[in-house]
Amino acid sequence: MPIVKSVPVRVTVKKSLAYILNPDKTEDLLYTSSLNCMTDVENAYLNMKMVYEQYAHRSFDEPIPEKGKGRVKAIHYIQSFSPDENITPEQAHRIAKAFVRKTFGDDCQAVIATHTDKKHIHSHIIIITYSLTGRKFNDNQKTLAHVREYSDRVCLAFGIQPLQPKQNNSKSSSYAEWKNKKSGTSWKEQIRMEIDGLIPLVKNVDELFAILEEHGYTVRRGKHISVKAPGQQRSVRLEKLGDVYSLECLDGWIKSELRNAYQSVIGQISGNLSEVQKLSAQLAVINRDRLHSIGEIEAKIEQFRSDCENSEDVRRKYILYSDIAATYRSITEGDYISRLVKEKQQEDERIKKAAKKGGR
Repeated sequence: MPIVKSVPVRVTVKKSLAYILNPDKTEDLLYTSSLNCMTDVENAYLNMKMVYEQYAHRSFDEPIPEKGKGRVKAIHYIQSFSPDENITPEQAHRIAKAFVRKTFGDDCQAVIATHTDKKHIHSHIIIITYSLTGRKFNDNQKTLAHVREYSDRVCLAFGIQPLQPKQNNSKSSSYAEWKNKKSGTSWKEQIRMEIDGLIPLVKNVDELFAILEEHGYTVRRGKHISVKAPGQQRSVRLEKLGDVYSLECLDGWIKSELRNAYQSVIGQISGNLSEVQKLSAQLAVINRDRLHSIGEIEAKIEQFRSDCENSEDVRRKYILYSDIAATYRSITEGDYISRLVKEKQQEDERIKKAAKKGGR
């Protein structure tokens, strides 16, 4: 049976949607679905904003108040399977969709994304706190117990049997806690992977720490910044995660001119899914390899150029980095958006001509 945990989302609904709808985590968005809203980040956010403001009579974008935690706008559920259950991404995604309908009804707004980037298959589900008919969804220990019960029922209907006895207490451990206790895997690696996934979504380190806390992590600020994962007993200093995770390196990585150029353009072409996917794939490489400037890209191209004839792997890297360099130059020289606009105009013109021809 999967472990289910919940995270209340008070400010970063759009960033949470962007996090779960990451093409690199969902096989190029293959395992993504939605209910009563669009599946892309921008439109899902606007759909949810409209319903929330209609029933809450408050702004969906209101910040957290100086005192108190602020209102919950959405609830982020994570449904995680053990690797021992041998669940396929297709099965996990079908289960997640059935779980949402069974638990919250056909009138809820939800975005569902099944991630395949870790050994355990897991689905992320973000629901807005009001249904289309104004029904309110709450996130507390009582409702979480109810949600977990429905998750188990749906899994049983799909033939998934429990691997471990149920716990009597309501505070069942997170999947990460159970996994690490069972196999002794590294908490540090879990924190690194979480930070790696959030870096493309934030503007500065303060925002990074805020979203980590929203995902259940504990961040201790001071002379030395430390992070503790959900279920972990002792905090880990950032510098203990590796040199590239020091505060200075994280700040430089977030402010990377390459990264920011890509993100700026992605925000302007959200309606062009194929181009967004292409840029997102290249941005994933930039983030993975910690690339900050076009100079670093060009240095790698030169490095790969001499060896690409002797190795197919090096040749692929050479082509990939050359494509990134060409895209970056197009973005910074102002040609990228203008090219897309021209292509869209040409396509519209072709459609009009075809329609006129067909109407004769």
